[in-house]
Amino acid sequence: MVTGKISAAAQTKRQIFERIDQQANELLRFLQQYVTHKSVNPGRGTPEDPGEEESCQRWLASELEGMGCFDKIDLWADVPGRPNLAAIIKGRSGQSGLMFNGHTDTVEVTNSQKENWQGDPWSGEIRDGKLFGRGSTDMKCGNAAFLWAAKVICEVGLALRDDLILTFSIAEETGEADVGPLSVLRRGYTAPFVVNAEPTNLRISPATMGWFFLRIMVLGKGLHPASRYAAIYPSPEPLPLPGIDAVEKLRKIMDALTQLEQDWALYQRHIFMPPGAMNMSPVYIHGGNLRASLPEQCEVVYAVVYNPALRSDEVLRQIRVAIDGVVASDTWLREHPPIVEAPVIHQVLEPVNLPLDHPAVQKLASAFRDALGTEPEFGCLPGPCDANIMSEAGVTTIIFGPGDLAMNAHGTNEFVPVQQVIKACKVYASLMVDCCAERTDNV
Repeated sequence: MVTGKISAAAQTKRQIFERIDQQANELLRFLQQYVTHKSVNPGRGTPEDPGEEESCQRWLASELEGMGCFDKIDLWADVPGRPNLAAIIKGRSGQSGLMFNGHTDTVEVTNSQKENWQGDPWSGEIRDGKLFGRGSTDMKCGNAAFLWAAKVICEVGLALRDDLILTFSIAEETGEADVGPLSVLRRGYTAPFVVNAEPTNLRISPATMGWFFLRIMVLGKGLHPASRYAAIYPSPEPLPLPGIDAVEKLRKIMDALTQLEQDWALYQRHIFMPPGAMNMSPVYIHGGNLRASLPEQCEVVYAVVYNPALRSDEVLRQIRVAIDGVVASDTWLREHPPIVEAPVIHQVLEPVNLPLDHPAVQKLASAFRDALGTEPEFGCLPGPCDANIMSEAGVTTIIFGPGDLAMNAHGTNEFVPVQQVIKACKVYASLMVDCCAERTDNV
């Protein structure tokens, strides 16, 4: 029988949501301050902006200390000058109930982006309902939102059964897993599941794409360009051919990989993956030099993004089959096989792929309904993040956050809608209550 009585948990959540609304301007001012710190990853730094990753983390630790809500604040660096940060509100049980994770480091603002940016790229300026600045959507907005949610549940005096853990890592923008997320796990911070606050446009994302870099190098044979005809047209002259254009040979392989990518677009499906999201982009090509000679070498590096339901070895197998098909039909490549290396630049980031009925997904969906009064949308993060690392390390991880990579992340005039930050804060707080609070009724 429905009595209309509001449960104690629901009353607590209502109080928390009201307090978040009352402090919305404070939350946004905090995010603005966070954005003003030029926490550029040192690996992405420039002479103008070498990076303030460390000073930003130290500022954040100081702010957490000043809030007076956390039982433990831990700032440590496995690599000198590159600290990770954790803050814990302890519960009665001594067990961890929930962990949040986000990265503080950002990419650089290039000179061309500065020229086209409306205002200061590090200002955190708010206009037209959007907060602008490098790192605003990727991903300081998510970090600020879960931090503020924890602050509010502490302020309302919510008794916790299990520990609530907040972690702010670095090195994500250069894929240095050992420096950032793996350091967090080695430090002992974990929970039954982790919410990564990467920007998902407030969609619950039980999946991320997999990711790795691939290098292909082809060798050629130098020859004066004026004699190119002797290398490309039939001739009665005895073999071997006097010259081989490495760029031309690599182009044949790249054409075959384009065909494979088109095949993926047609046949690779996943419930959360946007059409065409499994693809490979050539991010670097170099061949030949400025001397008058056919290129003796050409290489390409691809960023390969793949279906959450696949593993990297299967994707690599398909790529190698496509390359082998070209090699089998080309005499030079049969005798001088291309060099294929994977992974390069950094490790493979295997995907996250949780089913819809996974308890973590269902808990987050329930918290979303309580906080926003609507049904959540589900999706797939179109690129990799630290969730891939933690998931591969055996920690159940789900992605949910304000902002979106399409909101000019890594680009000019990066922004986040301010209302999304407030909504995310409420969802995070709702989940904190569900996963960590003492149960006061049978809800």
